[in-house]
Amino acid sequence: VEISQDSLIIKNLLGKWTHSFEEDSSGVKVFRPKSFKFPPSRGRVTFIIKEDNQLAYMPLAANDRHQFYPGKWTLSGDQLTITYQDRTLTYSILESSLTILKLQ
Repeated sequence: VEISQDSLIIKNLLGKWTHSFEEDSSGVKVFRPKSFKFPPSRGRVTFIIKEDNQLAYMPLAANDRHQFYPGKWTLSGDQLTITYQDRTLTYSILESSLTILKLQ
């Protein structure tokens, strides 16, 4: 059975991803799975990508607590689009595995 590139990317995308801003560079945002051991931080943007194109986007509020926004995600080639409330974020996927997600 041959697995398409899109299927492999989707398999790697599913789950909870947290911004590892210490690893960011040159406009590239790095996200790690929940199992990653992060250094101490006041807070981190997190999102959960679910199989049915549903998404939970959790940015930080002014009080350093996560806000919860339900949303949707789509994948077109290497373009990941995240939509929540009236916002749309579109990223190019530079790297996608079970241990790292690099977006630009």
